[in-house]
Amino acid sequence: MKDRQQQQRHFHHYHRDCSHDDAAMSKPNRNSPRIGRMGSARFGRNSGQSAEIRRRLLGWKFVIYGFAFLCFFLTARRFYDSYPPPGGRLVIQAHHSQLLPRNNAVEERVVDKDNSLLVQDLVTLPEHVLLLLKTCDGCFALQKDEFECVYGESLRTPAISVDMKERDLQIVRCPHPPQPKSAKGLTLTIKLKENGMLVPSQATYPKNFAWRMLVYEAVVEPDSVILFVKGLNLRRGRISDSDNLLCVFGSKLDTDLLNARDFKKWGIMDSGIKVFRTKVLMAAQEVIRCEKPNSLEIPEIQGMEASVWRSRGGLLPSVARVEVKSMMSSKAVQMFRPPHQVCACTMLWNQAPFLREWIMYHGYLGVQRWFLYDNNSDDNIEEVVASLGSFNVSRHMWPWIKTQEAGFSHCALRARQECEWVAFMDVDEFLNPIEYIQNETMPTDSTQTGLTVMERLINNATSAYSGLFKIGEIRVDCHSFGPSGLKKHPDEGVIAGYTCRLNRTERHKSIVLLSALNQSLINVVHHFHLGQGYHYMNLPRGFAVFNHYKYQVWDTFKAKFFRRVATYVTDWQENQNESSRDRAPGLGTEPVEPEDWSERFCEVSDTGLRNFTLQTFTDLTTHLLPWQ
Repeated sequence: MKDRQQQQRHFHHYHRDCSHDDAAMSKPNRNSPRIGRMGSARFGRNSGQSAEIRRRLLGWKFVIYGFAFLCFFLTARRFYDSYPPPGGRLVIQAHHSQLLPRNNAVEERVVDKDNSLLVQDLVTLPEHVLLLLKTCDGCFALQKDEFECVYGESLRTPAISVDMKERDLQIVRCPHPPQPKSAKGLTLTIKLKENGMLVPSQATYPKNFAWRMLVYEAVVEPDSVILFVKGLNLRRGRISDSDNLLCVFGSKLDTDLLNARDFKKWGIMDSGIKVFRTKVLMAAQEVIRCEKPNSLEIPEIQGMEASVWRSRGGLLPSVARVEVKSMMSSKAVQMFRPPHQVCACTMLWNQAPFLREWIMYHGYLGVQRWFLYDNNSDDNIEEVVASLGSFNVSRHMWPWIKTQEAGFSHCALRARQECEWVAFMDVDEFLNPIEYIQNETMPTDSTQTGLTVMERLINNATSAYSGLFKIGEIRVDCHSFGPSGLKKHPDEGVIAGYTCRLNRTERHKSIVLLSALNQSLINVVHHFHLGQGYHYMNLPRGFAVFNHYKYQVWDTFKAKFFRRVATYVTDWQENQNESSRDRAPGLGTEPVEPEDWSERFCEVSDTGLRNFTLQTFTDLTTHLLPWQ
């Protein structure tokens, strides 16, 4: 027993001594030698301070990153809510809109679908909303004053304009609502004033298609289908890789297929909707050439929707419908002799006051057919075209903004059944056959028989290289004319009014053999890529040039600030490429008239074409030119 008590007493003292020693070890001894700054005695204190600093820095990082993300989110949301329309542009606002309360709303009825009227699609453009109104083939076209645009049930506004695009399709332009954000999700349709009926609509603002990403046109050839696409951002002037693209055709390409990746789900759907996919034969700029579906007969493909599928993005939205027409293949064109040797194609916006002079003058030179691609003009151009009844002029609605290159490709497809050569030029560009005028070999009047000036020019240019290679394109340099001291537009027209120009020539314009075009239909700055075996030639400046009346009086010139039609040309109000030759040197980005504008761009007095025009076209009785 004593032994056990002694053992416990010994254990107690041992434990107390060990505890005392541990406590002593935990306390620093003043008499012990100091440890250096990096020693263990001060290391614990520095480590704690570092951890505190790291915690504070981490907290500030979270604050900074959170603030940056909030700024980005608010900016992106503001941009999204403000599009369309964008700020700082010439925008058509719905200042005539009437927001009617429900208790004052007029009783309305929906038009029966059997009446063959349907708002088929909606596209939001920067300046307005575009409605595609399906009608019946041969039906009487609606006029602007016969209807109004209606958002939802109460927001009504007059239509901006209406045009016929195809025999059974009209284009209606409606203003954006005053507050686009509040109009989201509303159905957009038109109301007929005569009977107060609403046309059925499949269009929701702005849920339907935005212009930034859209398949907007389709052209059927015997061996392929050509689609025109906005938003793929393919490289300019080059054939692009198309391995990640497919063409899709269907009786209804709805949103369920927009992000579909599983091809096994495509084909004959359970609902009876037919969806077909084919490979892309060629892709360049905004033109996609598709393999034609083998399993479809001509009547079956009629009216089908067409789109493009991307491996990293799914199916593109589309308003393009397949319209089967008698289109000739490129091989057939090479064996076919079209009825017109020389035609002209242009894309224009609000150029009606200058159209008569441009057509009458070039008709005298030998142009036999004109294709006008109208890019949303609102200056009564249809009346001017109607007044030119003795000339073979057709106006084609092309509402797609900044698509001049694609429009010229479309024009080449449309024109090749009627024309052998096509001059692609603008309405302010006039061919000046210098050699013919100087040698007095121009026809004395429009009834003179024999080859026209255009036919002789083409024959002389192509025969010079007949033993070497085939000519598929004739490139003609341009002389840019200035205001020539004028303050207002000359009544006699641009040829007789503007007589002072820059000394150096600027970019060329082209006269193209349509059967020589490359399958890609690539064109840049009015010249095309040619097929194998064809070459272009530069016409000597002493033979002929284009008089480009580029810098006219300020009231006319400032319209260029509204929007440029070319895809790859920056609008003049944007702070990009300010030194580009497409701009007026030293003008800047604001439509403010310089004090010396009327005297600018005048280095050489050039009255050759003016003198010839006055001598040839002036009426001896009225002393007026035919376009006055």
